[in-house]
Amino acid sequence: MQLSKRMVKPDYWTDTELIKLLPPAGRMLYQGLWHLAESSGVIEADPFAYKMLLFSIDDIEVSVIKKWVDILVESKKLIPFIKDNKKYYFLKNFHKHQALRSPGKPELPLPDFVEYIENEEKYKSGGYIINYDMIENGNCSGIKIIGNIKECIREQYKNGTVSLKNEYGRDSATNKNKKEKENIEKELEEEYEVSASTTERQILKILKTIINYPYDYETDINHIRDLKTDYPEVDLLNEIKKWKSYKQDNPLKKKSNPRLQLRNWMSNASDWNRDNHESKYSDGESSELLREKRLKKQMERAEKYG
Repeated sequence: MQLSKRMVKPDYWTDTELIKLLPPAGRMLYQGLWHLAESSGVIEADPFAYKMLLFSIDDIEVSVIKKWVDILVESKKLIPFIKDNKKYYFLKNFHKHQALRSPGKPELPLPDFVEYIENEEKYKSGGYIINYDMIENGNCSGIKIIGNIKECIREQYKNGTVSLKNEYGRDSATNKNKKEKENIEKELEEEYEVSASTTERQILKILKTIINYPYDYETDINHIRDLKTDYPEVDLLNEIKKWKSYKQDNPLKKKSNPRLQLRNWMSNASDWNRDNHESKYSDGESSELLREKRLKKQMERAEKYG
């Protein structure tokens, strides 16, 4: 969460509804939320962060900020929604006051009534489509389109020939596919449960909790068994716990290949075990020489896999 440049229209300061609802500091909070929101109008529901970023040196308690936020929710100026068990807010009037010619791509999840359309042209930003008719009791209506979206696409949404289908939508095709995949995955888990060892189940449970790891039961159970076959001397469970800890400080990215990373990790663990074993039984070969050999292997592997 960070502050961004935003436009404030003159009529903001004469909004009688807002003046009746909140004290001056509360109205400043509302304005500050616009600066903290992404181009989508979405912001994380975190009053403590609002305090740190907007009122760091002011004698305003988090409980007071939370009270102001609740008032904004009750007045429908903030629309709450939940994605992946985490709460967010959508600023209903955000796009009414902000003229965003090149809105940024969303990093936070979007509510069902907002969709981001990517631009097919290289180096150009996309745009957002907001269907206010989908906001329950939001006291608003119509479709708002901002950013760089082709005219033909704009017309399709305005005419109702295309409906919102963002990847976060509750009833979107993507989410339906996700549910189907989860059902298939559950069936596979039940099928493999009979043959999966306790260690394998523990490893799968850990992989499932790693941020951005593309967990797939069938793929991962087979991958674990391949690693066990290729590196029989390695304690897979212990090494995967270490890998998870490492990934907490070095999280996976969208372009990462986590299973290849995991294989490289096990390969390094295998080399380490082998070198330790050789250092105990080598005929006069120094530990320094063994370390140099290991380093050379690691560098060769790094060059090979980038």
